[in-house]
Amino acid sequence: MLVPNLMCLFQVSSMEEDSLSKMEPLYHSFLESLLSLIQILNRQVDTAKTPQNAKYWGVMLGQTCEILDKVCRNFLLIVPTIFFRAEC
Repeated sequence: MLVPNLMCLFQVSSMEEDSLSKMEPLYHSFLESLLSLIQILNRQVDTAKTPQNAKYWGVMLGQTCEILDKVCRNFLLIVPTIFFRAEC
């Protein structure tokens, strides 16, 4: 659904910088969890005993990758520097 996504983006984009910086650790933790899940699902696809199981795990893997893509894209629209930190 497009409308809830736009509403969520608007709410997050209207947050103050301090609130966004507090969300950053949660966002990173969520990304790590998604990447771990993708790794587990990929292993399940590789070790599936039947074609039906492989298809099931493949669909789950595809859905999880789509979620990761949406999360990264949407958050990058709000905070474009989330993945880049300047260390001085």
